[in-house]
Amino acid sequence: MNRVINVMTILVVILAVFALVVIVAGCDNPTSSGDNETETPDNGDEVNGDEVIVYEIGDVGPAGGWIFYVDENDDFEWTYLEAAPADTVDGEIVRFEWSDVQNVAVGTTSTEIGTGLANTQAIVSQTGHEESAAQRCLDYEVNGYNDWFLPSRDELDELSEIELSIPELELYNGQYWSSSELYESESEAEYVHFGPPVIGVEPDPAINEKYQEKRVRAVRAF
Repeated sequence: MNRVINVMTILVVILAVFALVVIVAGCDNPTSSGDNETETPDNGDEVNGDEVIVYEIGDVGPAGGWIFYVDENDDFEWTYLEAAPADTVDGEIVRFEWSDVQNVAVGTTSTEIGTGLANTQAIVSQTGHEESAAQRCLDYEVNGYNDWFLPSRDELDELSEIELSIPELELYNGQYWSSSELYESESEAEYVHFGPPVIGVEPDPAINEKYQEKRVRAVRAF
């Protein structure tokens, strides 16, 4: 009888130890309810669960637009530039002035890649500003994304170089405003011509008075 009791005692101890091991192992590997949430790491690539989404030029971006520039050298805090799915419009109005401040230079804009957002913010911060192509981009929202800006001249050049390879961009033949003011000019800014070359259109830089109305395509960085 004592032998049977001892065997049962040993079995109970073994089961208790096994249960303790299972509990400890479970604590070391907790399961989070947010494991499948989409995150964005520092390099701009999206993480969906365990899947890292890496974009290439021509891919559809998170906002439903198209990726047209990839920062392969890690020069910026962001990795991709995405063009909006369509031009910025206001009802039947499809062209806008560069700015309604047309006799005072912004003075701080740049043509370089990576400066479009700063240019846009500088334009709308001018004293007396009420309306501009830049403001139209800041007000633009699509598919839940509202972090758009008016691209710099070089950013817009990058978009023009791949427009024929992405017909879904639906960029019109014509002139699109950039956020780059002509250097030391109070009244002129730079634009980029899309489509076949046009006789009489300056290739680089293409400039015009700020009161002229041109098409606008917003972009975003992420």
